[in-house]
Amino acid sequence: MNFDNKAETKKILIMLPRQLGDVLLATPIATELRKHFPAAEIHWWSHPMAKEILNDNSFLNKVYYLPIWIKKKYKKTFFLKKFFLWLGYIFAELKLFFKLMFTGYDIVIDAINYPRSSLQAMATFAPIRISFKCNSVRDFAYNNLVDRTKLDEGYLGYTRLLLLEPLGIKISNINPLQIKLNLPILSENKIKPELWIKEQLEKLNAKKFVVMSPTSRYLDRCWPINHYTELAFLIIREFNIPVVWSRAPGEEEYILKVHHNLIAKLQYNNIQENYSLLPPLMSIREITYLTSLSVGCVANSNGMSHFAVASGTKMIQLHGPTVPLNWIPPDTNKYLGIQKNTGCYGCSSNVCKMPRHECMEDILPIDVFKKAVELFGLKKE
Repeated sequence: MNFDNKAETKKILIMLPRQLGDVLLATPIATELRKHFPAAEIHWWSHPMAKEILNDNSFLNKVYYLPIWIKKKYKKTFFLKKFFLWLGYIFAELKLFFKLMFTGYDIVIDAINYPRSSLQAMATFAPIRISFKCNSVRDFAYNNLVDRTKLDEGYLGYTRLLLLEPLGIKISNINPLQIKLNLPILSENKIKPELWIKEQLEKLNAKKFVVMSPTSRYLDRCWPINHYTELAFLIIREFNIPVVWSRAPGEEEYILKVHHNLIAKLQYNNIQENYSLLPPLMSIREITYLTSLSVGCVANSNGMSHFAVASGTKMIQLHGPTVPLNWIPPDTNKYLGIQKNTGCYGCSSNVCKMPRHECMEDILPIDVFKKAVELFGLKKE
């Protein structure tokens, strides 16, 4: 295919199902493809969990959501009913498989290279199939492979664009400071957050707030609860600025521990407990918009930190086993990664094997507080 003539490319498929943060970090792929293939149809293959990210994306023409079979959901279902539900799931899988096979893609970009994605990428019979090198079996599905280790050389929202180099789109010609994560925020996504935060701030006679996201899928990536409590307390005591605890669905139990921990500390110090704000459960777009109204966000290396980036607010990201270079945009005027530089850190493991979780525990609240004051421009009023 001659990439000097972009009109030859009619249909492009991006394949990346999950996790939410990974899907969001990959949205610049669609942005760059649209710039270079303005007339092409651009489709995305994903898990239903990513609907809030991919629906309404102006750079995409169509999104296919994978059929999902959740064993736990049907554990107590009558076996005959379960059997017919399973048949429906298999039918949906085959329907999608043949849909991809006969759509007639010119280019397939598999940004994950999993067994399922590699099989379906090969089944498209697209003349150009691109992915990262993984193993000799799955790599057979592609005719253009990119060195996966190059992903680790910078911010993933940028380095994933290496997948476009086989198309003649050189990553060196793309300014990493101009990379934006694309999360559509519609007018209806603004109503609930605006009403809620306005009411809370009026009660406190406050004008600003800070967002904190203390959760993670992996506990060993979490800064200790007591550290988050101390940081929040310092911000509240010094600047009379409330703290909003941000979380995704399923993280309610952990976030309640942090919220109640801070309330106890505020009560002990005779400070109004409603400076610790736990919003009602909101959609991803709603919590992202709420974050955009804040003066800044402090988070672990988690999915919510990427939504903070998409919101446009300033952010401090706390790292222990993870590598800041991969997860933080390079704009140092808006984003800061904090990680200790002695002892054990940056192992990339999700399970700590040390007797003490020093990489996170040794990041002191007072040090994060000083950085937050500077980056967020916090001042006494």
